[in-house]
Amino acid sequence: MSQDWELVDPDVNPLLSVVPCKWPAHPDRYDNIDDALKLIRGERVRQVSKEGFTPDHDDQYADGELMAASICYLLAAVLQNAGLQAHRQPPTGWPWASEWWRPAGGARRNLVKAGALLLSELERMDRTEA
Repeated sequence: MSQDWELVDPDVNPLLSVVPCKWPAHPDRYDNIDDALKLIRGERVRQVSKEGFTPDHDDQYADGELMAASICYLLAAVLQNAGLQAHRQPPTGWPWASEWWRPAGGARRNLVKAGALLLSELERMDRTEA
């Protein structure tokens, strides 16, 4: 099935404009992106409220640790999506102690964790640039 694609207009949805890719030209084909973004934002809120990973805490990671952690959870999701198990031990590149490596659920859950970590890195960058 072919789809029409176009770049998202940043004036229509600035949040989507940070994603460097094209989205389907027909809005009804990506309505559930708002649901996905809510899951990521919810995980970020959980990280702050339950884990204590506040913006002040995240500001200490100026050397790419949050991005690296995001990539590790993304890798777990890729493996799970291929029908393989996520690493029980942190993959190479995991920036913190091994007890903080907690892939959970399936690929979708680990994608949400990866997205929340990426969001925390973007927020950290914004605070640094302000």
